[in-house]
Amino acid sequence: MRPFGVLWNISANQIRAAASHEVPPAYREFLTNELSSPRPKSGVAQTVREKSILHFPDAASGEAYRSGDPFAVAAVELGGVRTLLNAPLIKDGNVLGILATYRKEVRPFTDKQISLLQNFAAQAVIAMENARLITETREALEQQTATAEVLQVINSSPGDLTPVFDALLEKALRLCGGTFGIIRTYDGEAFHLGAMRGVPDEIAELIRRPRRPPFTGMVLERIVAGEPVVEIANLAEQPAYQAGAPTARAMADIAGARSGLWVALRKENALLGLIWIYRGLSAGGTWIRTIGPAEMVQRL
Repeated sequence: MRPFGVLWNISANQIRAAASHEVPPAYREFLTNELSSPRPKSGVAQTVREKSILHFPDAASGEAYRSGDPFAVAAVELGGVRTLLNAPLIKDGNVLGILATYRKEVRPFTDKQISLLQNFAAQAVIAMENARLITETREALEQQTATAEVLQVINSSPGDLTPVFDALLEKALRLCGGTFGIIRTYDGEAFHLGAMRGVPDEIAELIRRPRRPPFTGMVLERIVAGEPVVEIANLAEQPAYQAGAPTARAMADIAGARSGLWVALRKENALLGLIWIYRGLSAGGTWIRTIGPAEMVQRL
């Protein structure tokens, strides 16, 4: 029986399979669909806590499997895992991920094999760090370029905010991986549409309408109250959506928006408006990147 392996990525206490090799189809489907926080008794959690390589001669007799941990159960019942070896990927004392090797029979790994996996784990950390540095450099250049292009639009359009707002939205959506975005100005009484980009036709007319108080349960209420940035990972969980607010319902149910990011536009503590961008269902979930979208938008 051929062994197989998984490279687990750990971020914000969430675990995801970043890569795999020779994984059985049923278990591969589980890995593709699952994103979860490892439970305390799981092998992943133990590896993270102890920050050292962990060897499990028989996963089917382990406490994680017997307690019903979903990842342990899936590994044994979908992947046929019996013996497994976890090697943590550690940088600056933090566990970035786990390199896991599995056998479908109870056959412990040798000391030489354990040492080899530890070496591979160390090499994986180097590769991840190199990729991070390259990504940060590329993102910094993209932001500098975008900022310069917005400034060019400002200089070439004195007194005309429309092309400036359009340029801001285009850059924000591209840099942050957004699906569509909106800018609203605020006159102290209502929010008025300044620009929109990528907004589905089905909700465009709704977006064009001014937004007036009360803003109870809406993100606008938090922006008016002084919050500089608001992020909502799941729009269906916000109070406005659950209360049946037309705009919130339309964004999620008609436009297919999944997560949203709002950034206030202020000068000397005066609220001038806001820019917000959304991600659709096909674009993934929360705004997780090396440099957050809120920071990107604020820099623009």
